[in-house]
Amino acid sequence: MLPYQMQDTYNITWFLATSPLECATLTFSNVCCRPKGLLYNQEAGLCGAILWDEEASPEIPVLGSGSTNLYQFTNSACKPGYQAYPYFDGNSVTTTCLSWSLKKKHYLISAGMCREQGAVLASTKTIQKLELLKSIAPNLFWVGLDALQNVTTFVWRDDGTVLSPERAQDLFIEGKPAYAEDKECASYKEPDTRLRDGRCVVSKNFFCELKPGC
Repeated sequence: MLPYQMQDTYNITWFLATSPLECATLTFSNVCCRPKGLLYNQEAGLCGAILWDEEASPEIPVLGSGSTNLYQFTNSACKPGYQAYPYFDGNSVTTTCLSWSLKKKHYLISAGMCREQGAVLASTKTIQKLELLKSIAPNLFWVGLDALQNVTTFVWRDDGTVLSPERAQDLFIEGKPAYAEDKECASYKEPDTRLRDGRCVVSKNFFCELKPGC
């Protein structure tokens, strides 16, 4: 979702939340009708799931001290078999569509099954995105990141960008990736807190990922 200056609102459902991410998660989990956006006030710890009516023009409500931010969800419609998940990605809250596979497959087979659906193996380009996937499936899963073309270069499958050394240090456990043969595919395994590299021919669960609206 994106920051949005509210003009027209109605039907606000309130929750207590400690962050924009928790606020977004609560709106998706507890509001029967998909909200168009949310209000969040950090100082008051109040979160409001909202719908708005173009014919009404109320003011943004005062939620205690501090400023109240309004975020508008981008098109979060997910195709059948996929579920919308909000997460805090850098400076904003965004939404992605994920499908969790209960079947364990080798890395390339997993990537191929996602591709057949018009999707990709889920990426974890930020710690926040990795934490989202861990919260859904905490045990073991592939990540759409590999060094199959060049053992010294890890590439994200969703857009072909190269994993930078700085990002690798943030996303991988200490000493990884090894940039070695037979360790060309990235995955998460409990109880690690970050990613590790390993053999691609091991069977693991995986997420397929789509952009909302696709």
